[in-house]
Amino acid sequence: MSFPSDGDVIEVAVIAELDGSEDLVNVFQFKVSNTNWLDDADYFADLQQLVAALVVWLKASASLLATWKRFRARNLTNPGATVIAEMTTPVSGASSTDLLPLGVCGLLVFRTPEAGVVLRKFLGGQHELSMGPSGQWVSSTITSFGATVTGLLAPMLMSLSDWQYGHISKATGVWLEPTSGYVSAEPAYQRRRRRGVGS
Repeated sequence: MSFPSDGDVIEVAVIAELDGSEDLVNVFQFKVSNTNWLDDADYFADLQQLVAALVVWLKASASLLATWKRFRARNLTNPGATVIAEMTTPVSGASSTDLLPLGVCGLLVFRTPEAGVVLRKFLGGQHELSMGPSGQWVSSTITSFGATVTGLLAPMLMSLSDWQYGHISKATGVWLEPTSGYVSAEPAYQRRRRRGVGS
């Protein structure tokens, strides 16, 4: 493993087991800056810190049946070895109420400077009380999802580096950072993907 340089884009996949199998994979792209890593161990420590911060948001409205245990990371700017590791401490969702159907997800939408390009994050593993009788998310769930939007819009400051969420445009190859974001009050449905592929 060779740690990244300032300006490199790192893809980070946060992996949870849902009811006994790896069913939840959320994939993020980050551009790193202000790196002060002296070796791979420094980079790995910041990765662990980043994943722990992401899981705080992901678990907030999730069922206890979702347990985040692993992550993987790869450098998209200078491809090399993929990091696959266990989280320092597994983390489960916050609610003991029944799980919603597996495809039902929260939807976060981020606008970017490129016309017609929006980033979408699907948050699965939600519990029944996160949805009201109208079929929309209750206010506390929307607040929880909103915290994720707010957190991803700002740089995430780790001990030895800064991480900015965004995405490499498939059309132009240009790095895009979101300019704004919002939460859909309506639940989204995400079809099951191939094992290990996430949103």
